[in-house]
Amino acid sequence: MGSQDDPHRHDLEILGVIARSLQPGGNLILTALNALRPIRKTTPRDINTGTFDPLTMVETGTMEITTPQGARQFTTRERSFTPTELVLMHQIAGLEVRDIYGGTAGAWGKRPLELDEMEIMVISIKGTLPD
Repeated sequence: MGSQDDPHRHDLEILGVIARSLQPGGNLILTALNALRPIRKTTPRDINTGTFDPLTMVETGTMEITTPQGARQFTTRERSFTPTELVLMHQIAGLEVRDIYGGTAGAWGKRPLELDEMEIMVISIKGTLPD
């Protein structure tokens, strides 16, 4: 997410484009960062320093990568989502959520979401009636 992107509209617009590109009956598997995790680990200091914004669910941090020109640091902004929010976003986009599972890269499976997992997997389908 860019520094000027609206965290409330940015991903909903992307999801809308995806939904419109699916044919009726088309399936979507989407993974998103799990907001329950940062909510549980965030401290008042994180909020006061701007590391985590509980109103937008955006975590701000830095990432260092090595390039041929040397190490470079970048500011990161990552938006996380609650399961309820993901269901509503899918409904707004014209998708019906069939299942929600928990997981982390390398550890996916059809199992309930755990509070401290990194990601949420949403399986949805586009309605069978034309838009």
